Amino acid sequence: MSEPAGEDLAEVAIVGFGPVGATLAALLAPFLQHVEVFERSTTVFPLPRAAHLDHEVMRVFDTAGVAEGVLPATTPVKGMHFLERRGGAKLFGFDASDGPTRYGWPAGLMFYQPELEAALRRRSEQCPWVHVHLGHDVEAVVDRGDHVELTVRDLASDEVAVHRARYVVGCDGARSTVRRAAGIAFTDLGFDEPWLVLDVELLRDDLDLPEVVQQVCDPARPATFVPMPGNRRRWEFMLLPDEDPAEMERPEVFRRLLGDWVDPDAVEVIRSAVYRFHALVASPWRQGRLLLAGDAAHQMPPFLGQGMCAGVRDAANLAWRLHSVLEGRAGDGLLDSYETERAPHVRSIIDLAVTMGSIICTLDPEVAAARTVQPVCPAIAAQDVA
Repeated sequence: MSEPAGEDLAEVAIVGFGPVGATLAALLAPFLQHVEVFERSTTVFPLPRAAHLDHEVMRVFDTAGVAEGVLPATTPVKGMHFLERRGGAKLFGFDASDGPTRYGWPAGLMFYQPELEAALRRRSEQCPWVHVHLGHDVEAVVDRGDHVELTVRDLASDEVAVHRARYVVGCDGARSTVRRAAGIAFTDLGFDEPWLVLDVELLRDDLDLPEVVQQVCDPARPATFVPMPGNRRRWEFMLLPDEDPAEMERPEVFRRLLGDWVDPDAVEVIRSAVYRFHALVASPWRQGRLLLAGDAAHQMPPFLGQGMCAGVRDAANLAWRLHSVLEGRAGDGLLDSYETERAPHVRSIIDLAVTMGSIICTLDPEVAAARTVQPVCPAIAAQDVA
């Protein structure tokens, strides 16, 4: 193991260079003199994961100087409909109008994550005082009181070095090394459902598919359809009790599910994976000089498309606080109000997403019938989360 990286003390070290870490780096770049970013992967993850952002996130991207680079990877959301079944009655939902909105950006945008991440990264990668270490795994994080030490392995050379920073922000996802190092636990909010996610590319232009997001609340098989930019589309199918996740990922199984919507030979499946949709919140979001953002701090079901949005809002809320503290314009205690401000908003969105999940995911025909007679979801109808 080498000695600590000179006597060079970074102002902020960011662990994780996904959308949240890249946004935080871009927001800090104009104001700080030394930011270190560590990311285990060597390239942008090549497959889509998150798919929706909103006008508020676009304003954050604009502040970070990346909005124009991100925009080509997006397409405006035309609406979201909750249906009793495929082709059935609309329970509730909204349709988005064309053209500019009062927000300055479309209320909602679907995006292709690999292209969006690449655009986000370019800003900080071009900044000489943001040092991005791809292919570097943070193995240990220790708060020394007046600074933090990070033990980092270069996965190409297998060399291990110690880096130091005044603050460390864990943007490193659900299995966050920073969260574990801080001894912070998740609170489980009681939602845990397995879903098969299929990302496809259309091979024909004449396919009759919806132009709006559809949440199919069918107790026989809850499902979601998502129009993506260009010729990309996403389907999500809830696993029924006793269904084997590995079995559901087999082509002959997912082709049968796709067949209810489209000719399976008319699409190319680029990803098939079973995910468990969770509702989790960490507490606290700060332990000494260690802070959490994005999935490291909270996870939510995807039914409102707000998971990544919440992480970007974290980055925006945290960036100006770190800048103010590091410039001496505010005391260290300013960082404590980061969670005070963000956590209630995150919790309210998670609670709404769980409510949506309970509507979509019910497998009880009697419950579904009662829901169809008297659907309630004023927040979606009013586009309060768009």
